[in-house]
Amino acid sequence: MPLTEAEARQKLRALLDDFHKLTPTQREEMTEASVVRQFIDRLLEEVLGWPIKDPQRYQYELHTQVGRPDLTLFPESGGVIFIEAKRFGVIKDLYKPSKSLSTRTLKPSEMALAGMAADRTPEEQQAINYAFANGGRWAILTNFEKLRLFNARRDWLVLSFDDPYDYLHDFDLLWQLAYHNVIRGSLDALSNQRHARDIDSQYLAFINEWRERLAQDVIARRDQNGWAFNADGSINLANLRAVVQRFLDRLVVIRFAEDHLVIPPGTLRQFYELRKNNPYTHTMDEMLDNFFRRFDENHNSALFAPDLTDKASFSDDTLLPLVEKLYEVRYRALPADILGNTYEQYLGKTLALHDGSVKTRDNLETRKKQGSYYTPQVIVRYIVDNSLGRYLYGTEDGQPDGKPLSPHPPAPSPCTERGRKTAILRLSRRNGSGCAMRLMRWWRTCTA
Repeated sequence: MPLTEAEARQKLRALLDDFHKLTPTQREEMTEASVVRQFIDRLLEEVLGWPIKDPQRYQYELHTQVGRPDLTLFPESGGVIFIEAKRFGVIKDLYKPSKSLSTRTLKPSEMALAGMAADRTPEEQQAINYAFANGGRWAILTNFEKLRLFNARRDWLVLSFDDPYDYLHDFDLLWQLAYHNVIRGSLDALSNQRHARDIDSQYLAFINEWRERLAQDVIARRDQNGWAFNADGSINLANLRAVVQRFLDRLVVIRFAEDHLVIPPGTLRQFYELRKNNPYTHTMDEMLDNFFRRFDENHNSALFAPDLTDKASFSDDTLLPLVEKLYEVRYRALPADILGNTYEQYLGKTLALHDGSVKTRDNLETRKKQGSYYTPQVIVRYIVDNSLGRYLYGTEDGQPDGKPLSPHPPAPSPCTERGRKTAILRLSRRNGSGCAMRLMRWWRTCTA
């Protein structure tokens, strides 16, 4: 029988009493292993009902493909939860305090799905990447004084207690980590409470700012960037736009690959640290040029194929802060629809000449040509359901359980498998901003 909430609250009070009895010196001297045995284990077993004596459900320092996590939890319903334990005093307070005056708990409803790293520390990111590398969905960083739950697949904070007494004050939230609730899907329910937005305005401002700063850096280095100027000395705006955009896209793809562990995390940061700490090494620009060539060799990406971009010269004064800023972006935390919508808003602006230099301005003509107007989701769903949906499902409303069409439409084209078409259908229903129209153009080409 699982613990009742009343029993769990009573056990929690006893545990908090034991914590309160410790002197500051005793807390400072307590080892990580002692914190685990005397507080974290008891919190999980006595308060939250985890079967810690069952090796099928609870293991210490499990050997995995990426190191040995302090604790690994195996819910009966499947999935794995990795726990990174720390000593008292090691985990820092969050940058962003709770909106509530009576508690320091940061709740899912108080956090937006931002792509910029406002709610994580290096220790937290380490715990998240550790779980992600081992195929886990959930990561917990705790020393009992503080407890943070992360969705490792999305790279975002779900819930945070910054004081042990908040466990009691916000017990309803803590209770979602109880074993019997976890096997019923409580963690997914918590994660889904984070507030979603159509566009990440912070990320949009970031890429807009750095497109302009990269362009201005090129113009300031006229002697090294002859390709950016016409024979009469005027700025070649077409070349400048293309090169700056491709250079920025390359850096974004590299950071995206790092966050998804396609390449080692911190790859760009290593170049940054090397140049920052040693002025006698290669410039950041030179190191990036060499890395682009290696990346192209290993991944055969058209984005990194040699072109005019490789002739561009950028200063350390621009590249170093840009790379540093890129590490404030969490690309796993940006769902595809938010990233796509944000990028389409980005396409709505372009570089333009202004008093002998370049500035960013609105570019409605480009958005129109690229189909980059934001389309309401209800319109996208209607278009997709009444085109691809009717074709794939053979129903009047384009739904799997709808009324069959008569006669049934012809079988799908053999150009691709039905499963891929169905996946595209589902994806298109979630994405606006011209996605449906682009899919239709692709579909006509595919089935011609």
